[in-house]
Amino acid sequence: MPTAATIIQALRPFKWRGLTVLIESAPVDFAHRQAPREYYGIPGEGHDNTGMAALKCRVKMFFLNTVEKDSFPDKWGVWQRALFDGSSGDLEHPVLGKFRARVEGGSIQFAAQTTAGVIVECNFTETVDNIDKGSQFFDPEPSFVTVAKAAQSAANAYKIPWPSQKLNTSLEDAFNALSTGLFDAQVTFGGLANQIAGDLLQMIEAAEALTDPESYPVYDNLVFAWTLAKNASEKASRDLRATGRRIVQSDTTLAGFAAEVGNTEDEIMQLNLALLRSPIVTAGKSVTYYTGK
Repeated sequence: MPTAATIIQALRPFKWRGLTVLIESAPVDFAHRQAPREYYGIPGEGHDNTGMAALKCRVKMFFLNTVEKDSFPDKWGVWQRALFDGSSGDLEHPVLGKFRARVEGGSIQFAAQTTAGVIVECNFTETVDNIDKGSQFFDPEPSFVTVAKAAQSAANAYKIPWPSQKLNTSLEDAFNALSTGLFDAQVTFGGLANQIAGDLLQMIEAAEALTDPESYPVYDNLVFAWTLAKNASEKASRDLRATGRRIVQSDTTLAGFAAEVGNTEDEIMQLNLALLRSPIVTAGKSVTYYTGK
């Protein structure tokens, strides 16, 4: 039977609008908005993906003095005002990272036998405060350098070297340069991230050849580091793409406009969030698109 000490040890910190509290769980529901499309004479239906629906997060929070000193009524009073005012704020999820969220509702559990405080279950929904910006997700900790340290340490245990002939540095130093921007002026951010990803692939291949059943953390850590480097490289490439604007001459859809200018529908949606209010782009609207790859 779990003791109070083991239960408290299992709790994790949670943050919203800069306020912290210990929680038991924070499951997240996600969904895609799939608009149905029917075809005459064909059973069933197709679907148009119109984007992600708002994330829904359910959090069980503990404001108990037996868990954390001064949780009740001091900390609870601050949280109560924040939960009840309906405003949005940054929610820092332990897995998904940071995104804007509002409170949809919740419940406060208080019983006569519980004198040390209250347990609160709260439902958060992702929110978009500015439709021209949308939600911006930030990778939760660990950081670039933390991931690099873990990957290098795991690789060292199995004598998998960092291919120094390209960058003449360690994996940790390479990621540190990527995160601080301190690297050779002849190398671009995207170029450095791409080089790191390429070197990591060599290390991953070496990890795949290991036969020790306990070596799986090496592969996992290296793949995680490779994913971060690859994402950084792809983001840098997207940020460098030139864009243009075009006035729509006749009513169309985002998919139709995308095909006309040689972009994908997702690219047009990302550049024109304000146009997502309607499935039709009416004549006279100005639409942004990528002019180059």
